[in-house]
Amino acid sequence: MASYVPSFEPDPLTTVLIRTGAALFLAAIALTPVAIVLVWPRAGGVWVAGYVVGIATVPVVAFAVLRSVNAVFGEERLMVAFVSFGAIVVMGSIASAIYAFL
Repeated sequence: MASYVPSFEPDPLTTVLIRTGAALFLAAIALTPVAIVLVWPRAGGVWVAGYVVGIATVPVVAFAVLRSVNAVFGEERLMVAFVSFGAIVVMGSIASAIYAFL
């Protein structure tokens, strides 16, 4: 009796839809700063400048945080400590943004 082995390859239509969706997502990410500046020229420019600085510095800060967390907590608890620190930073950033708009 022949056994049927399912293929994990998506059919061509699914592949085209996935790639189209991914391309549209990438275009939206790339064009968001342009749209923000077109809608709010002065404040949008400040936001985009912060966005660019953030994109440039996030990898450097992430590696520095990983190394520092490793030095403080050790390798056994590295992932938990890194995620916890990241959550604290995100919560602090959200609180700061909320405070700035009040």
